[in-house]
This record gives sequence, structure tokens and C-alpha cells, in this order.
Amino acid sequence: MLYHGWADPAIPPQGTLAYYQAVQDTMGDLAKVQSFTRLFMLPGVYHCQGGTSPSRVDWLTPIVAWVEQGTPPTKIIVSQTADDSASGGFSNPTEGATGNNAKIVRTRPIFPYPMQARYNGKGSIDDAANFVEVMPSQIPNDRIDWIGMICLSLSNLRKFLCRTVI
Repeated sequence: MLYHGWADPAIPPQGTLAYYQAVQDTMGDLAKVQSFTRLFMLPGVYHCQGGTSPSRVDWLTPIVAWVEQGTPPTKIIVSQTADDSASGGFSNPTEGATGNNAKIVRTRPIFPYPMQARYNGKGSIDDAANFVEVMPSQIPNDRIDWIGMICLSLSNLRKFLCRTVI
């Protein structure tokens, strides 16, 4: 499982999206790739945690379910506590998903990329139960040209030319 915060100021999320796209280009389409890896993008989350949105996640339980029971994660619930909000999104990461006596003030579902959570128009926007999974109307193109692709292309070209000339 991969995850990245959309508001990460340290490592741009586009790099993770490009990596995930490269995996698809190499291993097959999205369905094939999702048989062994899933990417979760967390809106408003900084580098690994913190930010303006829920970022507390229990990653271990869905990993164990996938590995030991063969149940891939289709939705993960992230939470935010009053302490997270008061501290600008940062908290003690050793407290776990709910911390000691931490009051949860917001939950949101996150779905495997490129799926998105959309508010269903009923109930509190702070309750994950009031969101549904939707596929974006336009699937993002996450291909980014990078130096490694050029080197791979040149290497393949050299191999082709050598075979052709010999």
C-alpha cells in the first residue's frame, strides 16, 4: 500500500502519482496493478501526517487483512482529533489512531486512487459515513517524462541499432 498527502510540502505528490502510473505502464492496467498495490491520496495532508484534514490512519489492519485473508482495501477511514486541529494538524504520532482520550472531530473515507470521496449531501461533512466513492469524470493523466525514461529509451534504441547493424 502506498499513500501520499496532497498538501505535502517536502515531496510533491505528483512524483508518487507518476510512479504509480509507471507501475501500471510496466505491469499492466490499473486493475492488474491494484491486485498487488493500492495508492491512497490524502487531501490536505502534509508529509506523512498533519495538515488541515484528517491524517490519523490505521494502516496495519488493512495490510494484514490483504496479506492474511486476501481482502484488498477498498476504503480506509482517516480521522482528525480536536488536538490535531488545535496544533495545526500535527500531533504525537505514537498515540495511534485515536490517542489517549482524544476526541475525534472529523472522519473521512479515502479510496484507492483514482477513486474519490464525494459528499452525498446528507448529514455532517465531518462524518465519513456521509461520503460515497466516485470515479472522476476524467481519469487523470499521471504520466510525467523523467530522465529515467529517457535513459531506458536510449538503452532500448542502442540495443535495437546494435541488433540491426550486426
